[in-house]
Amino acid sequence: MLWPADYHMHTRFAFMRGGTERVCGRAVAMGLTEIGFSDHSPMRKDNFDEWRMNSDKLSEYVENVGKARGISRN
Repeated sequence: MLWPADYHMHTRFAFMRGGTERVCGRAVAMGLTEIGFSDHSPMRKDNFDEWRMNSDKLSEYVENVGKARGISRN
């Protein structure tokens, strides 16, 4: 069965296992037409919980997801 979209995916910046590119490749292989990353964004205090990325990783996160977006369209 093909799925139209999945908007609840995480990256290594939160708690996902595997790289962002790997997740995009798997989504394409499964036939997903769209995906959305929904990481738990930083809180005012880093290490608020084990599921959120630290604030110093936010720029890298945005760059990483942007690169994966370009990769997934190939």
